[in-house]
Amino acid sequence: MKLEQRMRNPSKWLGGLCGQLASDLGWSVFWLRLSWVVMTLLSPLWGVGLYVVGSVFYPKLRA
Repeated sequence: MKLEQRMRNPSKWLGGLCGQLASDLGWSVFWLRLSWVVMTLLSPLWGVGLYVVGSVFYPKLRA
């Protein structure tokens, strides 16, 4: 499976935060995940920290 196909699959990757955000906001899962990867590469502590916090709190906000 190609990297682009894996990133487009909303059920893949840790927590599924990008898939949930993309479906709720009508954004592209691929571009959201790609931007998250770039942000994490540029600032690893912020990228991982925000993703973990988002994975914990976003489902609660969504409900």
